[in-house]
Amino acid sequence: MAILFFFNVIAIAFSANPVLKAEIFKKIDWVNFTFNSVDDYNTYLSSEEYKLCSPSGIKINSKGDKFVSIPRWKGNTPATLTKLVVDGDAVIFSHFPDIQTNTPEISQALQSVLGFEIDLNDNIWALDQGRINNTPILGSAKLNVYASNGTLIANYNLTDVIYPGTSFLNDLVLDLENGFVYITDSGIPINSSYTIRPGIIVLNLNTNKTMRILDSHSSLMPDPSLWITVKGSRVNTNSPIETGVDGIALSCDKRTLYYTPLSSRYFYSIDTYALRNNASDLESYIINLGYRDSASGGILSSKKGRLYMTALEGNSVVYKTPISNKNNPYGYNTFTTIAMNSSYLVWPDSIGFDNEKGDLYIVANQLQNFMAGNMNFTNPLNGDANFYIWVVYTGDKSYLEGCSVLKGNSESSGFPTWAAILLTIILIMVTIMIVLALRKWWISRRKHALGLL
Repeated sequence: MAILFFFNVIAIAFSANPVLKAEIFKKIDWVNFTFNSVDDYNTYLSSEEYKLCSPSGIKINSKGDKFVSIPRWKGNTPATLTKLVVDGDAVIFSHFPDIQTNTPEISQALQSVLGFEIDLNDNIWALDQGRINNTPILGSAKLNVYASNGTLIANYNLTDVIYPGTSFLNDLVLDLENGFVYITDSGIPINSSYTIRPGIIVLNLNTNKTMRILDSHSSLMPDPSLWITVKGSRVNTNSPIETGVDGIALSCDKRTLYYTPLSSRYFYSIDTYALRNNASDLESYIINLGYRDSASGGILSSKKGRLYMTALEGNSVVYKTPISNKNNPYGYNTFTTIAMNSSYLVWPDSIGFDNEKGDLYIVANQLQNFMAGNMNFTNPLNGDANFYIWVVYTGDKSYLEGCSVLKGNSESSGFPTWAAILLTIILIMVTIMIVLALRKWWISRRKHALGLL
């Protein structure tokens, strides 16, 4: 009986290993903004301008406020950087920091924001693509930094390191310890007269200088053999989409930059020492980390040393740990899935941590349908809404928090909680079994001494 009980306890202990459960935080049929007047709201509805709006990036500050970017890919929508206002089931996208900052006609206003980051001081680093409805707005590509109260505290002009006909500023990561920002330019042409030209932009905050590196390098280019498939259907029916370097992540020790083209199943890394020091042989520092079974858009490193990725072709979000820094172009990578749903998690576009709670938020926006004009705002194609914001508890935090890992990218600096509990239970059970065996032996000897055996 004791042995049976022992194995039951072990089974229970293993089941105590926390299973990550993803839940829908909010469903959104169409994007609704705050407006100055009822007339503005009615105009927005009657003109069906909401059909031009799709939520994309998401980040959370230390107070739990959630910010979402709405790129102006189809027109001049009311706002491109917003703060979520949640009232029951209703979700309103409120202009951040204000309406003026989101008005393109105004100097230094935000034209179109896709990628942005929130640092540990709750400052928002907003990357302005400088193009609206596929039309470049000359001189407007920039990185604006806003305090939590909306005050503009820094502005970095990026016009010298972009190409108006091809640049598509996508995402960024912050290394504030060393004073650097790394930005991906997917290189998407505005029309067929241009060819794709992706690159990585390095901003040195110490000198306010920018440089463009690895311009059109093969590791940044789309894979011409890949036709991204979502729910059994090819994305872009006439030809494969060609999007260069998209997702970018920075390791928690700030030593390694990870990146991946959207139109590729390979991902790469490079030593940031070479980037910070403008090494002449940058290509020699690039590491091909191998193959995975889905293309990804958003990628994110964490305090625990994990690399989280959206899996566009798997309707899921996954992570990998440890991350090898060895060149492995023919290797196949396996990942742990933390969220998956073929109806409500279609095209997981971006991810962001709530560092206070250890939650990971996900925006799923059916981007393949939105960009193709196939979104149905009356009868949604997938599930019962068009856009979904998910949340899953990971017990993890952003790379900005630094590392909680040992050298060698181990998962944690000690035993996981469940393993410690299991070990304690095993030790207790072994002790009990030893005590019972000794007691039985002592009773047997005593009976033998009394001549009862």
